[in-house]
Amino acid sequence: MIDRKRLLGISRINPAAVDTASMDDHQFTEYVQLLVEFTELIPEQEELLKTAVEHLDYVSNMRCLEAIRDMLAKIRADDLAAWCLKQIDELKKPVDEKIMDRAKSKAETARFLTALSTLSIDIQMALYQQPSPLPGQEQNTPEQLEEKAAEKTILAVDDAPFFLTALKRCLKGVPYKLVCLTSGAAALSFLQHHKPSLFILDIEMPNMNGFELAQKIKQSGQQAPIIFLTGNSAGQNVRKAIEAGAADFILKPINDEFVLNMISKYIER
Repeated sequence: MIDRKRLLGISRINPAAVDTASMDDHQFTEYVQLLVEFTELIPEQEELLKTAVEHLDYVSNMRCLEAIRDMLAKIRADDLAAWCLKQIDELKKPVDEKIMDRAKSKAETARFLTALSTLSIDIQMALYQQPSPLPGQEQNTPEQLEEKAAEKTILAVDDAPFFLTALKRCLKGVPYKLVCLTSGAAALSFLQHHKPSLFILDIEMPNMNGFELAQKIKQSGQQAPIIFLTGNSAGQNVRKAIEAGAADFILKPINDEFVLNMISKYIER
């Protein structure tokens, strides 16, 4: 059973344009189907867009952005539609007025796709994850919050040191203790004597992937939220993560502001 209120909580869907409360059952079912179709079609469009940028294929690049814009219009995700329009306007400039910088173009496309994948995962979380009530949050002074934060430990597990380094940079100056490990076995050893307040797990790791590690974490009695670090927003991947106990996702490449907001959302509960 899809919770209508949860759909309105999706950060990048425009609640002013999507009033699910006033929809009858048929209208609501149709809207949900649009959301499902969006999450199913976006991975293919993402790959096409990456290929177009890699090969400097202006026509295919524009075609992909137009297709994505159409899908965003149907689900009424106004902020990302504006992003897409901005990219299309840039591509429409005459070729002789600019030289397409492949590295810059790839970086801009990566940021765009991260936002797009975030929207897709937000939708899938609303569609497939069982709702759980949030505990009441106490009103704390800044000093009390900082004292509480100092007691919080975040365990990050990723076999790629690059992403662990990015997390360290992101959390520099923030009063959380970040423990970075590169394997599931090391994480389970750590958990024998520690109880983190939050887990950040990469999905694709050798020997023990993130799903398997999450299962073992739950079996050990740990109750802290699990956030999966991934670059894959495909429906099968997201649903498998939800089944493994995902509270949320952080998309690669890492966006510092997004990560900080995500962590504060869960670690201060």
